[in-house]
Amino acid sequence: MPDITASPAVDVALGLIFLFFLLSLICSTVSEFVAGVLSWRSRFLEDGLRSMLSGEHDTPDAVALVERLAAHPLISGKVATPTTGRPRGLRGRISDLRARLVRRRSFPSYLNSKTFALTFLDTVAPPEAGSDADVLARARAYANGLPPTNPVRRALLAFLDQAGKDVNRFRRSVETWFDLTMDRVSGWYKRRTQTSLFVIAAIVTLLFNADALQVGRALWNDDAIRAAVVAQAQSAVETGDGEANQAEGVSQSAEDLAQEVADVRSLELPLGWSTDPDDPRWFDSVAGGVGKLIGLLATVLALTLGAPFWFDLLGRVSRVRSTGKPERAGAF
Repeated sequence: MPDITASPAVDVALGLIFLFFLLSLICSTVSEFVAGVLSWRSRFLEDGLRSMLSGEHDTPDAVALVERLAAHPLISGKVATPTTGRPRGLRGRISDLRARLVRRRSFPSYLNSKTFALTFLDTVAPPEAGSDADVLARARAYANGLPPTNPVRRALLAFLDQAGKDVNRFRRSVETWFDLTMDRVSGWYKRRTQTSLFVIAAIVTLLFNADALQVGRALWNDDAIRAAVVAQAQSAVETGDGEANQAEGVSQSAEDLAQEVADVRSLELPLGWSTDPDDPRWFDSVAGGVGKLIGLLATVLALTLGAPFWFDLLGRVSRVRSTGKPERAGAF
């Protein structure tokens, strides 16, 4: 049986994986940029809290409670707001864009369960001056004052009955309540981002004319191009560029995008569109059109797997190529 690690097959696979990785980075960066500008994380956090506190119906009491929670210093202090006027440069332009597209955020992008529990109990059962009643008594008094069908009443009474006189156990129940809600919110957010990522992947694929079949043929037929792409791929694995390019916030996403596009353009691959009708990137037959469609669709589907997937696969294939055998029995 021939050793495929000594043939161009592994190099072609490595080149395609590297291209998918670079394009996936662009898609992820754009997706993070869109999510940051539109404040998707904070919106989903707020929607999750409304759902947790109101059940199936967004009651006025629940809306008021959410607003009180948002106004608490432990939460309002986490919402980033400029304190010295309009930011300069890219951050300022992004801030203006966000202000035009969405209303001001009420919640931060992330809230842990301990902060929520402290905020919630301090809001619904605040300590009273001159009163020695503990948080359990105050929470029970608040719950008993709510309508019988109110989800908060039912949850608090269940937590209080379970905790007995253990305050810490009661707080942990509130924290668990929040964590279970955030698990559902994570599902909502993942579905939104997956839809967004598919649309972005389709746009990026069309803009770069990233036909996986055509790129594969170019890598197979041109030794110089294949060697250059493989060298860049191995350099990326050695330097850990997949981790360094991960976006950190809206502004960082925008700054990373230019470098990622430059990295793709530096590859001497048949990417982009040409005005020359004789250019092989165009098609001149029905079969060629079908092949082009299949190649573009394959790239779109590949990009939806995400940059971490392709970077991990890039490292595995690079090790196979370097050693001539898998790193351990059963490995890829």
